[in-house]
Amino acid sequence: MTKALLIMLLKKLIKLIFRYSKSVFWYFVLKIFGKKFKTNKKFRTVYIICPGPSLNNFKKRKFEDNCLCIFINHSLKISNEFDCNKILFTGDTTRANEILQYKSEIEHIILIGHFFQLNFNVLRKFKFIIPDITFSNEYGIIGKQNNNLKFDDLGKSTGAGFGSFVNGLSFSVRFKPDIIKIVGSDFGVKNGEKYSFKFDGKDSNVHFDLIKKDYLKIKSIIERNNIIIENC
Repeated sequence: MTKALLIMLLKKLIKLIFRYSKSVFWYFVLKIFGKKFKTNKKFRTVYIICPGPSLNNFKKRKFEDNCLCIFINHSLKISNEFDCNKILFTGDTTRANEILQYKSEIEHIILIGHFFQLNFNVLRKFKFIIPDITFSNEYGIIGKQNNNLKFDDLGKSTGAGFGSFVNGLSFSVRFKPDIIKIVGSDFGVKNGEKYSFKFDGKDSNVHFDLIKKDYLKIKSIIERNNIIIENC
């Protein structure tokens, strides 16, 4: 074994130990000090507002009292334009840190995936859905994904699929809606753009194929339980 290879392996080991330690630390911090999200509110219509390019074509800004708008990730940037009941949802700790730049006072909700990415800023601002957990060789303690979801599992303590939008859709059934309307979810690049506006954050490689696959799975489960899903 060469010296260079040994150094590389040692760096990787140190990185893993650091991640594992952080994930354990934040799991227990969250269990003890995290603000848990709870609700018994009901809304007839839930809008899920995503930041995809087609959001630019959605002109409605005033909503009925029995509607809730759930803003996903950076769509929070334009939430002040909307006259509605509203909350922010993310399933991505990286995006949670970025979202803090908007200084919004609406309720912030996060379903934790990677515990090692948490910090005290997110802990102070967000209410948490603390997931069932499992162990990842790469990330340490992580939120568990449920690949055999039933309707009663949605919006609770297991991940529903890949990305904040899919988990936001699952989360929306907590409000017992009759209709869920989806805005700005495009599953791909449109006219060379991934988003309807520019923001200060990581422009990651979005796995649109995985998002769409999981969306169709969750959509089918919801619609079988007599909730209408519409794309606006």
